[in-house]
Amino acid sequence: MAGVPSLSDEQKEFFATNGFLILRHILSPEEQAALIAWTAEVKAWPDTPGKWMPYLEIDSRGAKVTSRVENYANYHPGFGGLLRGDTVTGILAQLSGEKMWLMKEKINYKLAHAGGFDAHIDAVAYTAVKAKQPVELETGEFLVFGSHLAHRSGPNNSDLGRAAIYATYGSPSILSVLMAS
Repeated sequence: MAGVPSLSDEQKEFFATNGFLILRHILSPEEQAALIAWTAEVKAWPDTPGKWMPYLEIDSRGAKVTSRVENYANYHPGFGGLLRGDTVTGILAQLSGEKMWLMKEKINYKLAHAGGFDAHIDAVAYTAVKAKQPVELETGEFLVFGSHLAHRSGPNNSDLGRAAIYATYGSPSILSVLMAS
């Protein structure tokens, strides 16, 4: 990655107002290709208790297939560097005003013609769900959103599988509160 892109005041205001921000052209074509390869590598890892955490589901043929992997950044230098690196954490620091640390990461693998995930919120409690706004992302594009934004994943109606990488970050102030409880 070339370095930390400087977010505009308009981007910061949009995030503050809407609770999300789409970032395009963050990764070079070579980095996008590496991301695709890394995602396939992690999916092919064997179940190794005490390390990464694969989740399996049964596909339409009755075979067990990997549908999610969590806790992989410690075991994959590429993902570790991307998710903990200056570019991603620098963008998040510009939006939050604080240094951000990776707390959890997962890759959701959606099979061809697979169903979706209902809208949900990651925060402990909420009072309203904001209006729906479809967001389509290409490989290497980032959607940054806070824990109070409802999000979902629609069905995959294509003949190809797809993957979404989710990373959850926290600031030192939030992490200290969590560690104390």
